[in-house]
Amino acid sequence: VKRYGDVDAVFASAPHVVEAEYSVGRHSGVPLETRGIVVEPDAGRDELSIWGTVHVHDCRRIIAGMLGMPVTSVRMRTCDIGGNFGVRGGVFPEYPLAAYAARQLRRPVKWIEDRLESMTGIAHAREQVHRISGAFDESGRLLALKDEIWHNHGAFMRQAEPLVSDITAGMV
Repeated sequence: VKRYGDVDAVFASAPHVVEAEYSVGRHSGVPLETRGIVVEPDAGRDELSIWGTVHVHDCRRIIAGMLGMPVTSVRMRTCDIGGNFGVRGGVFPEYPLAAYAARQLRRPVKWIEDRLESMTGIAHAREQVHRISGAFDESGRLLALKDEIWHNHGAFMRQAEPLVSDITAGMV
């Protein structure tokens, strides 16, 4: 909940109040290349080198934590391919799974999704319903605004998802 000023008092005294409901459909960016990751273990040192279209610092910290490894034992090598568009941000389940498999097998592991997997598994945005109310004075000047936002993040909440709600509130 974000509040600025005494909105309820303004609405109670406003000469005009307009209310509406708007829906914004789910959509997603579509990078040229789908998500992928290559993990190469160094079993002698219990270290991992990871290449992929990833956000280096979050990925490194989260994968190290999930595997019980020091952050210094995970080396991230970001690949500059296909653009990010924000949809490849965060740590997807396949990344720590590939790292776990490489560490257990003591062999490199490569995972790459196909286009259908990309369309269903990549981060989606903005499936929202807005219940907006505006309080206006006699000349039509906006005095106060209320927006109740219902935001569908999907079944799996990744660490970057709440940021979309904050961005939405900021844009309102």
